[in-house]
Amino acid sequence: MSRGQGNFSYTAVPSPSESLCGKLIHQTSDSVSETSSDMLNSDESNNGMSSANLNAWDPDAARLLKVVDNESLEGLKALLVAGVHINGHGGSFHETALHRAAQLRWTVGLSYLLSAGASVYAKNQFGQTPLHYAAASQSTACIKLLLSSGRPGVVDHRDMRGHTPLHDASASGCVEAISFLLKAGALVRAKDANGETPLHKAAKARSVPSMVALLNAGADLAAVDENGESVLSYILHHLPGTMDAIFDHCLVTNSPKMNTKTLEVSLNFLPLTCSFDKNQVQNLQSFVDMGQAKLLSHPLCEAFLLLKWMNVRRLFLIEVVFYFIYATLTTILTFNKFVWTTSHTNLSSLITTRGEEWRAWGESHVQGEWGLSAIPERANQVFKVLVICQTVMILLQQLLSLMQNKLAWFRSLSGILHVMITLFVLLVVPFQVPMEWQHHVATWMLLLMWTECMVLIGRFPNCGIYVVMFTRVAKVFVRIFAIYFCLLLAFSSSFYVALHYAKEPGTDPQENQVFTNPVLTFTKTLTMMIGELDFGDDFVVGLSHLVATGHIIFLLFVILVSIILSNLLVALAVNDVQGLRNSAHLERLIKQTELVFQMEKNFSTASYLGSHIKIPKLREMLTRVSYICKHDCHNSRAFVLPNHPKKANRLFMVENKKCIDVALPSFLKTNILECLRARENESADSKSSIRARKGSRIRRGEYHRNEHEDLKVSIKELEANVAEIMGEKVDEITETYSSLVKRITTIEENLEKLVDLLSKKTNENPDTTENE
Repeated sequence: MSRGQGNFSYTAVPSPSESLCGKLIHQTSDSVSETSSDMLNSDESNNGMSSANLNAWDPDAARLLKVVDNESLEGLKALLVAGVHINGHGGSFHETALHRAAQLRWTVGLSYLLSAGASVYAKNQFGQTPLHYAAASQSTACIKLLLSSGRPGVVDHRDMRGHTPLHDASASGCVEAISFLLKAGALVRAKDANGETPLHKAAKARSVPSMVALLNAGADLAAVDENGESVLSYILHHLPGTMDAIFDHCLVTNSPKMNTKTLEVSLNFLPLTCSFDKNQVQNLQSFVDMGQAKLLSHPLCEAFLLLKWMNVRRLFLIEVVFYFIYATLTTILTFNKFVWTTSHTNLSSLITTRGEEWRAWGESHVQGEWGLSAIPERANQVFKVLVICQTVMILLQQLLSLMQNKLAWFRSLSGILHVMITLFVLLVVPFQVPMEWQHHVATWMLLLMWTECMVLIGRFPNCGIYVVMFTRVAKVFVRIFAIYFCLLLAFSSSFYVALHYAKEPGTDPQENQVFTNPVLTFTKTLTMMIGELDFGDDFVVGLSHLVATGHIIFLLFVILVSIILSNLLVALAVNDVQGLRNSAHLERLIKQTELVFQMEKNFSTASYLGSHIKIPKLREMLTRVSYICKHDCHNSRAFVLPNHPKKANRLFMVENKKCIDVALPSFLKTNILECLRARENESADSKSSIRARKGSRIRRGEYHRNEHEDLKVSIKELEANVAEIMGEKVDEITETYSSLVKRITTIEENLEKLVDLLSKKTNENPDTTENE
């Protein structure tokens, strides 16, 4: 039975090649045995073992191992009474009787060996202790006996591969063994020679319960091996559906029955969060970065985002109010400068510096259409100071964000918009005299500023879905409009030629201004597209010059553009409202994750700055701010009561003996029940340990699906599962073939060494051979 993983493997029961070699060697003379022993010692010394301490063919050790193989307690006692060394090494891998008993899961013999003085520190030729053997053989009883000996250091002892017993237990997928080792203080983030943690081993073993147990103990999904691949990346790229299965197992129920009214579902957020000193939303942000944002729609992730949002919503509301005040003051200053009126000093300065030709422009801005007068000069100066201070604060915030995110900041549209807006403000607000170029800048500034306000409001969970839907429809509309742009250009060119006629003497030259300018003609065509035809004198007179051609072109425009194209654009942009809502729901989760991630990152920076400030009160305040976003997953409990008649749509949070509840969306409760039913079906189909079911899972967060879509999803899942099962069988066959080839190669090498040894001995003593 082969044990061990990684670069080395050890076998308690000798392989066929090793048994054959052993028989041939024992049939030779004593001199041949000595020579073969010297060769074995030489080979093992090359592997880092000392030949002085190695005697793999000790007959007493062989008898002791044979008794352990037969699980004969009486024979074991007899040998030990006869004086056989209890820690003698033997067998193919230079192991002790305690190793063999742990591998065979013989708890009675292992207990007797420990009481008789067997050493738990004994190592085989690969540096593995009996605890490594017990962990690999999934023997929780043996692990408990070995750990109860109270010997320090054995729980984290590393073999030649760098494996601790927790590595071997994780690779075997034994949850109970992992739990015993973790309770004994095993290092959950220990790395082997390949840089792999126990979580790497559990992921490669595809054991979902093992991964959950390690994550609950503080294992890091972001830990990378020597190739730079993290556990999370390995799971997402090589084990599709595993993260869904992990999250499903984090929904812990108090009853196996799903229909009971007292059903309580506890939400375990530990596998989602990193260690307390890191950003707790790091894993969720990694889902987005790796193109697996659909995992955010799992009810565990959504509930966690909901709780995180409850922690930061007040601070975010303060940020929104701050920016709203900033936009309002800037708008008032802009209106006062360019629309309502300017001070007499500014107006006279404008006339003096720019000349009398600017008098008309300045006087046109003395009073707006609504008759609003200018704000007092003192209030104007106060508003300017406030706006400039807010601008500096926003620039410092973006500079801090740039230092934290570096290249990722340039991919953030919100950050770039903030910088553009603040630069526009600095170009417009501080100056007293209005300039023409400032008028252009102020127009774009107000457009971007209030658009950014809409984006900030859209980050609220209740409002975000509508902003995302607007953005999605706008993107689709722009893409479709770009396709039909040439058609609009064609009609605008035709109108420009057909309706551009020469004016008769004595007529008003201002008439027909639209169709004398190609840009205005295109704008007019664009407005006519939505039904504003305005069939007035310009059309009548213009079409009269080209009677047949003009009327035909106009009728074609009405049919093709005003009727067909305009309605087609609307239909294509919003053809699937429910699908649009579903995709907008996922997009909202992405935006919410990015918001919480960024806010928690900023608060962590505040904690870092607080640690370097010598003012005690300020340092204490910054430290408290840094813990606002944190959710204590260890000392709190979140649960829902999905079948309760009155509390089904509430999420309860218990912390420090205080219970608070927040509103739980109805679809989230439905998704929780769906996950529980899926897990129940998986456990019913499983015959042994529960492992990750490969293949795509039903998408979360969808509110409605018809039977046709369900059939398509089922067929796709069936195809994926069949393909993955076939691939898994092919991988098993390939591994078996490779293993057989290696064993055959080993047999051939051992036989060649034996033949060479016998031939050398025959050549050295020909007379002895003839007599024999």
